[in-house]
Order: sequence, then structure tokens, then C-alpha cells
Amino acid sequence: MNLSASGFYTETVRGQVKQGRLCNKTLDGRKVTLLHCDIKSPSTIRKYGVDIRNIETIAVPSIVPIKKNVLVIDGIGKMECSLKSLTRCDQSP
Repeated sequence: MNLSASGFYTETVRGQVKQGRLCNKTLDGRKVTLLHCDIKSPSTIRKYGVDIRNIETIAVPSIVPIKKNVLVIDGIGKMECSLKSLTRCDQSP
């Protein structure tokens, strides 16, 4: 079976656990910081700022359905579910 895949997953950056640095990585190799103690944002998880722009420009486009590809999504939580751009992907034809 020949399948293509797209999507993203979240990983903790080694050596920066105390700073709470999380990154989104897409299956096509893009990587952006999602959450970090140095990010100033109105969206926060505890003391960490969340970079919504990175979610909307990297994570969301990586899960837009393309033909019959397999979607890989890891790390969808309460904060991501509050983003209209992310929940709209679920309603795509």
C-alpha cells in the first residue's frame, strides 16, 4: 500500500524542560516553538506563553486534508481546541 502522510506532533526540547519549551514538528520537517517561558502572549498554559501564530501557520496547514493521505495529529489539548482555525480543519470536505 502506497500512502502519503501529513500532520504534526509535539515534543519537549531536551535540556529545556524547566523552561517548558515545546515544539511542533510537522512530518515534512518544519519545526517551530509552540510554548516557552520567554514567549509573551495573551494565551498561556500556567506560566508559559503560547505562540498562536506558530500553530496557525505550521500545525493547521499540515493537517488540511489532501486527497486520501493519512493525517497524524499528536498533542491536541484544550488550548488547541479553542482555536477556530484548527477546529475548522475537522469540518473540511
